[in-house]
This record gives sequence, structure tokens and C-alpha cells, in this order.
Amino acid sequence: MVSVPSIVIGAFVYAILVRPVHHFSGWAGAVALAIIMVPVVLRTTEDMLSLVPWTIREAAFALGAPYYKVIIQVVYRGAATGDPDGHPALHRPGGGRDRSAPVHLLQQHLLPDGHEGPHRVAHGHDLPVCHGPYDDWHRQAWRRRSSSPSLSSCSPSRAGCCSSGGTGSDAAIDLEVRNLNFFYNGTNQALRDISLPIHENRVTALIGPSGCGKTTLLRCFNRMHDLYPRHRYEGEIRFEGRNILSDKEDLINLRSRIGMVFQKPTPFPMTIAENIAYGLRLKGIRNKSELAGRIEQALKHACSGTRCGTS
Repeated sequence: MVSVPSIVIGAFVYAILVRPVHHFSGWAGAVALAIIMVPVVLRTTEDMLSLVPWTIREAAFALGAPYYKVIIQVVYRGAATGDPDGHPALHRPGGGRDRSAPVHLLQQHLLPDGHEGPHRVAHGHDLPVCHGPYDDWHRQAWRRRSSSPSLSSCSPSRAGCCSSGGTGSDAAIDLEVRNLNFFYNGTNQALRDISLPIHENRVTALIGPSGCGKTTLLRCFNRMHDLYPRHRYEGEIRFEGRNILSDKEDLINLRSRIGMVFQKPTPFPMTIAENIAYGLRLKGIRNKSELAGRIEQALKHACSGTRCGTS
């Protein structure tokens, strides 16, 4: 409609409003101008909505929000406020798809040694450490590298204790990956024959170099890859007795059960209280007093540290 000449719109309005009454009127002119403005408004709206980054949309989808709620409650509000990146106090540099947090080189000495343990890998932003003044930095930087993520399980009841290569065989299997292959754009294979158990009440860590597929695997657990066309899964991921890679899987319910914590903060374009209550409202909690109590409790937990000057 943008390319339609205004004279064509004028002739159309003349035929349906002016000619039947045999005289010109202000209403006819107003209708003609409104029709001319429709494609301009639509195109501007489309451009504004496209400014809302996919990281914010993904965060809403990862909470289990239906598509229409993501559009109305997150995308529209982000475009309407003129701050599509989220809360103005929490701007994030860069953009693109969010990732899982890497283990930095100088943090890796905290991990256990061993042939089957997590392999140390120097990330690009840590490479200057390789040429640092300390011998222990050099030893950490040049340890054996691996091109695929390693697994480690530790019990949350034993803080700070993590057994390398442990599988937690004494715990029940809550989620199990069986011969998983994943393809970007239908042809570019990113995961090859992955099989691993995720045990109940244990922490499973995926540790490996940047680009080895850690985030790709995590995003398979709640089908976040389905937000993009032509991505393809092969194999099975068993959760609660069913294969969640099935075409019949309810993705909204799945994402509400299997969440994802992104590396970068992804606030929605709403108040802090509304951000905290958003997931609760998705779960059907509408009671104002209960929401207020949950919000207060969350803020107290977030502020219970030295940053807020409390003990």
C-alpha cells in the first residue's frame, strides 16, 4: 500500500463518498488522509517491533509464555516505551543469542584434576594470562584442551565438593539424553551422538571451550531451538517418561517445567516488581497479596548481602 499513488486513493474516496452525495466534504478528505496514513503507520510499527531484541523474546518464551503474551506483554511494551532493550537501568552491551556462562581460566584451578575430569581451556579473553608473570598461570593456561564439553556432577548438599567424572548413579535419573544429534539449518551438525543422564537432586556441569556445543545442548532441553526455522533434532530426550523431542510435545508446558537461566540479565520492559511477578502470573497466581509477599521476599533475598549494606 505504500507504493499506491495518493491520486488513486483520492479517486477511490471520490467514488464512494463524494459522488453519491454530489458534493465535497471534510469527511471525505479525512477518510482519504487516513487511508494514506495506514501503510505508513503499519510500516513504522513493524520497524519499532523489530528493534526489540530476540534475547528479550527468548527470555519470555523460556518462562513458558505463550506466543500472544510475548507479543502483547513484552514486545509491544518494549516498542511502546521506546526502550526495546529492557529496563533503562539494566542495559546490556552487544546483542544476539544468549549463551551459558564460561568458566574463566583463573577460576579453573577450583575444579578437580584427573584424566576424566573437566578439561581446562583458555578462552580468548583469558589468553593474556598465558603470558603473565606467574608460573601457576602458565601451567593452567597450557593444560590439555578438549573440543567437546566434559561432565561433572556434584551434590548440592555438599557445598564446594565436586567429584570429577561422577555420574551420581545413586540418584534417580530425572532427564536422560539418548543418542542426540542436532543440526542448524537442517544440515550443519552441532551435536553428535550425545548420551548422558541428568540425575535428580544433583548438579550437572557442562564444561568445555567456547563453541563446543554447551549452550546448544542446554537449549535442546526446553526446545528453544524451535523458535528458529529449519533446526532439526535426532534422537531422544526423556523427561517424566516421555520424549520431549516429539512433535506432540506441549512446548509452553515444557518450558514452564524446564527453565533456562541466561548468562546476561534480560529484564522485560516493565517495572522491577512486574519483572519479578511475571513468571508467577504465567503460573496462574493472581492474588495481589500473595504476589506482593513473593515480590518482597525475592527483593529481600536479592538484597541480603554486603551490596545493600546488610549482614
